[in-house]
Amino acid sequence: MNAHRMPRAGWVVVAAGVLAIGWGLWQLVVVAPSATRPVAAAAWLAGALIVHDGVIAPVAVLVGLLLVRSLTPRSRRLVAVLAFVAVSLLVLALPGLLRP
Repeated sequence: MNAHRMPRAGWVVVAAGVLAIGWGLWQLVVVAPSATRPVAAAAWLAGALIVHDGVIAPVAVLVGLLLVRSLTPRSRRLVAVLAFVAVSLLVLALPGLLRP
């Protein structure tokens, strides 16, 4: 098997992501353009991308590097699982927390 080929499950995930993005764009532009204001939504998404790539991702990498150097391998696994659970819960709760 060629090492550069994506497994079939990977293509399924890519296809699901493309479909989800397409559905979201359809909702944004065609179904409810007056409710979502596509230009404002695009500006917000661009700002979110800049904040993520400029602030959140570098901080996460630095925290990860500090934790890798200061924790034992067993502790690292526990912290990784706890961080995954915490971020997953935050992603689920964030829409409710951001509502006015």
